[in-house]
Amino acid sequence: MHLESLANELLLYLFEFFDGIQLLRAFHDFNSRFNHLLYNHYRVYRIDFHSISKYQFDDLCQYCLPSITDQIISLTISDDDETPNLPAIFLSYNFTLD
Repeated sequence: MHLESLANELLLYLFEFFDGIQLLRAFHDFNSRFNHLLYNHYRVYRIDFHSISKYQFDDLCQYCLPSITDQIISLTISDDDETPNLPAIFLSYNFTLD
């Protein structure tokens, strides 16, 4: 059995076990069906940018977050040695979060 053969309902259930960053990094652009599930059916994202590389952060901000800003219920951004200036960089993307 292949992951792609699982029913949408089961995939959405499995998505619940990933945090938002893991989920997007694992399944974004996997195929069009998974993108459709991620961006149209999965409704709750908890995004934690703590200890993320600058490259991963920029990639997510450019390609994933614009499609899910209305689905983010929790957002954690740190400004520590591993991710310096991350809040300012995040604000430079001009996202609108309600």
